[in-house]
Amino acid sequence: MNAKDQTYKDQFEQIVRTHGDRVYRLCSSMIYRRAYTDDLYQEVLVNIWRGLKGFKGKSQLFSWLYRITLNTAITFNKREQRHQHLEESSIPTQVQQVNENEDPRIAQLHQAIHDLPEPDRTLMSLVLEDFSYKEIAEILDWSVSNVGARIHRTKAKLNRLLNKEQV
Repeated sequence: MNAKDQTYKDQFEQIVRTHGDRVYRLCSSMIYRRAYTDDLYQEVLVNIWRGLKGFKGKSQLFSWLYRITLNTAITFNKREQRHQHLEESSIPTQVQQVNENEDPRIAQLHQAIHDLPEPDRTLMSLVLEDFSYKEIAEILDWSVSNVGARIHRTKAKLNRLLNKEQV
């Protein structure tokens, strides 16, 4: 392995150590069928590796990682939807709880977020990752005021979903 390849390998390993958990959580929030989260995550990592040589640092690293994750998830979900009809009888109606000891209210919130349309689900995953409005605006290529308005509307949708489930 030459020095240049070793540098990319070291950068990639640092990215996975530093941002791997966040990328995985994003994959989990963007996937239509949670059973495929690991598969999506692996595809994202491959795409990060392939794109690493082209990353010039013009944007923040996580903005770049988010874009790769989003684009990979869109492609992955489209591909899986084409094959979904083969397995329709095995699709669960509720998202499985990741942790049996998880607070039921947290599980309910995760289910409600998962039931949101894609842009809202993505937005809320970034909010839950504690990104600032400015960071979210950069990642999604929106204005900061648009981020604030969309977060407000999405929280209202979540509130309606959660109240409907509790009735």
